[in-house]
Amino acid sequence: GYFLTGEDLAFRQYILDISCKGYTSFNRDDLAILKEYSFPELKKLEEDELLTCNENELTVTERGRFFIRNICRAFDLHLVRLFDNIFNNRLFNKPDRIIINSPIASLNLLVFCKY
Repeated sequence: GYFLTGEDLAFRQYILDISCKGYTSFNRDDLAILKEYSFPELKKLEEDELLTCNENELTVTERGRFFIRNICRAFDLHLVRLFDNIFNNRLFNKPDRIIINSPIASLNLLVFCKY
């Protein structure tokens, strides 16, 4: 099993709220992390009219219901931070493939990288 931090639990709740209800309200304590990691991803999805979002809440649009997993991905901090490290060249070596196991969204990915 995994041991979840308070941050993991909070972001798991965002994922559950979006998946089950189609909206979530943000906790002010999480705003710094949301602004750094989640909001940039959500901004792209908002431009595609998949959601509406501000610093207080997120609501999935009718079109966005078909892209719930894509929206929830923005809240999987383990995955977002890993991709941020990989694609901003913070890794000391560049593998040709990466297996990602994320404890938050129970998501396993195999990513092939071409540099």
